[in-house]
Amino acid sequence: DVICLARLYRQRPPGHKPTRRVKSRIMISRRLRFHLAVYAAYLLVAVVITYPLVTTLATRLIGHPFGDAYEYVHHIWWIKHALQTGQSPFFQPLLTYPHGLSSWLLWTIPLQSFPAWLFAFVMPLAAAFNLSALLTLALNGWAMYVLARDMIATTSPQSATLAALMSGLIFMALPTFQGQLGAAHTGLLALWPVPLFALGLVRLRVTAQPARKVIVGTALALCVSLWGSLLTAIYVLAPLIIVYVAKLIAERRWRALRHVAAALILGGLLTLPFVLPSLPETINARLPEGEQGDVRYSAPLLSAIAPSFYHSLFSDFDYARRALGVDPFEHAGYLGLAAGLLALIGVWRGRGARWWLIVGLSAWILSLGPLLKLEDAALIVTIAGYETPISLPGVLLQGLPFLSIARTPGRFDFAVGLALAALAAYG
Repeated sequence: DVICLARLYRQRPPGHKPTRRVKSRIMISRRLRFHLAVYAAYLLVAVVITYPLVTTLATRLIGHPFGDAYEYVHHIWWIKHALQTGQSPFFQPLLTYPHGLSSWLLWTIPLQSFPAWLFAFVMPLAAAFNLSALLTLALNGWAMYVLARDMIATTSPQSATLAALMSGLIFMALPTFQGQLGAAHTGLLALWPVPLFALGLVRLRVTAQPARKVIVGTALALCVSLWGSLLTAIYVLAPLIIVYVAKLIAERRWRALRHVAAALILGGLLTLPFVLPSLPETINARLPEGEQGDVRYSAPLLSAIAPSFYHSLFSDFDYARRALGVDPFEHAGYLGLAAGLLALIGVWRGRGARWWLIVGLSAWILSLGPLLKLEDAALIVTIAGYETPISLPGVLLQGLPFLSIARTPGRFDFAVGLALAALAAYG
């Protein structure tokens, strides 16, 4: 339809003026083509980052051999098999046979398995899983592009597109993402709804009129943000929401605060149908004895400046090996030289960007966990003859419900990366 309208527009008789409706549809067509081009560019970047995955797409699973890829692929196979044979996708009789195993968590976090189970109908399981991961990485970049362009357009409209493209590239290529990709945590990587949620928050602040469409869109983005992993609420959404609400209170923007509250309440209600079925299992979940992991899976202090020791330029950095070598998946939190420099410029030049600095700093402090680690072990100091570790603000969160089950403070680096990409756009 859009192509036909465009042809009619070009073939209009002399003196004919196109209607406003035709002009609107042509503009939508142009914007859609541009966004598809941006997404295609990020998809190409994802292929380059993960090379040579594209050459073994149907024969090898992405990630470390001891990662979670095989578990996720089993779930993907089961959903497809259950739909083909008329069984429930949310109960797996072949696991813990003969009693079976409930799998309502697959309903709670659908983006962990979708669209891979849909691809599995027409391609091998490995190809379906790998392709889904590549598409997710590209979606992360595109969503960050949309957020950054909207933020920059009001202050620097001429450079907004270039700045947004760079911001999306930084976000999708975060070493934190690559670490989780190495562990095949594809559900955790489905963070593309988060920048769209942040975009809704930003727009609610500047909207003077009752913004019903923006409120509904923000609520939907909040709901979908949890479809990859419920832990996104802890490690990404919580720092973002708390800092933004505090910013609105400090600015006395009561109308915007009411709009944000309405979006959060509506988003919570939309999330309930997905969360409630698996809530009893989540509440009753218990970790094995000695498997708390708050310190083990917290980020070392040096992780922010520790590049991958697989990089040819940084292979001789011994401190990077000591900081990342034990667990290069959860410990990966390198900020990068170019991205870090752009973020510093963004803090210096953009006043509207400084609340992102608070988001990034608070999330980074929480990522260090309950005890300070310089490299891979808790740092021990001697005070008055007594040896003691150094406690951090994360120790206050250690015993809270759900957080004790999550046990991976290092994943606050996702929020750090979101703030870094936003600040880099301003830079």
